[in-house]
Amino acid sequence: MRGGPFSETRVIELLNRRFVPFFFNTGGPGQGKDDKAHDFVTGKVPNRWAYFAAFAPDGRILGQTGIYDGTEQVFAWLRALLRRHPEFDRPTAAETEAREQAAGELTAAAALDVARQCEQLTWYAESKRACERVLGLGDATQRAEAHRVLLRIARADGDWPAHATALAAAAESALAAALATDLAIESGLRMLAEKRFAGARVALESAIASAKDSPRLAELHYEAGRACWFGGDRYWAKAHWCWILAERPDDRMAMRARLAAGAEEFPYLNCELGNFEAKTGPVGPDALDDGVRKAQHTYEQLRERLVANKFELGAAREAAPHEPEVVLARTAPPAIDPVDAPDNLVARLADADAETREKLVEQIAAAGEGAAQPLVVAVGNEAFRGRLAAVVATGKLFAAHPEIGKEPRGWFKRPLAQLARSGDDEIAAAAKAATAAMQTGQ
Repeated sequence: MRGGPFSETRVIELLNRRFVPFFFNTGGPGQGKDDKAHDFVTGKVPNRWAYFAAFAPDGRILGQTGIYDGTEQVFAWLRALLRRHPEFDRPTAAETEAREQAAGELTAAAALDVARQCEQLTWYAESKRACERVLGLGDATQRAEAHRVLLRIARADGDWPAHATALAAAAESALAAALATDLAIESGLRMLAEKRFAGARVALESAIASAKDSPRLAELHYEAGRACWFGGDRYWAKAHWCWILAERPDDRMAMRARLAAGAEEFPYLNCELGNFEAKTGPVGPDALDDGVRKAQHTYEQLRERLVANKFELGAAREAAPHEPEVVLARTAPPAIDPVDAPDNLVARLADADAETREKLVEQIAAAGEGAAQPLVVAVGNEAFRGRLAAVVATGKLFAAHPEIGKEPRGWFKRPLAQLARSGDDEIAAAAKAATAAMQTGQ
């Protein structure tokens, strides 16, 4: 989370606008423990160790994200949560006024302020209108920022055609030189989305030399690292990420770079690297430290060339013109509302009434293999208030989906065997039924 969604400004801004974020520790080796937080969440969250959950003011759980969800998934989840619960998305008087003024006769400074407010609240149509006014009236600094806003909101909204238009407009403007780093990053991100990795590498690495004073320099290195990674050059990828750790340790991209640099030794899914997941090594923070140390050895070998901007771009420059043209359409909305993703459905078992729980169980069973991971976590948590319903849902899941693989089935053997011996007759019966369903479909 710290290396993905929580390093992304649009996630941070929406959280601060509409939620009361709090981070705490419920316990762990050497980690301390917040007793009040522990008492607040116990029984409400399926995963007792790590999660990103949302609660109503009265303490009811509203949902939680997948434990390895990346920036796009978390941002979509926050927006979906607010759509599902409009009672928590009430604008303040100032926000309402800003929205109404977006198309008004504002000064450039006022219009830019409105554009930024509307961007943070994901009111993108209003933000665009305010930006157009800034582009017509503002000075060079204001117009440059308006271009940046238009590019950001097009990407955030998955509107790639609008992004192409905004990118061309900025590149053709009199501000192109002032926007050079922004244009390089936006072009690179676009080519990464198009899977034109050689072109992305050329665009991003070529911009580094002239971006030494840019606040986005760490971001430029990070995305250059991703272009190298996807292009098959993991040595230069690690060099870019370790440069951030060495030279910009307090930048918002630092944790993101750390996770990327150590990815080959860290057995967790990395959405930033195409869902790459190392298949070997121990689970735990030490594995990441080991991966980062190995990456730093690579950095030391390449550091002198990287600092001198002597990147190995010959092969990328030769390959870039031959990469197939891709026309990016607007990103389709998810087939399943993020609030109805399996992790959310399982979490909501905690506070649901009997009728709602029954519906949730059916939804979870219909979700297929994707529901197995959040279910086994809930089944293994003796404090979870929805545990019985989770066991019932497990039985229904395996009965409905005999095609579920051997590995997910193996996750459930121990917790179900333990529950089958429980003194609670109801949960013991449910565990036995779930075990039978799991073995029948095997």
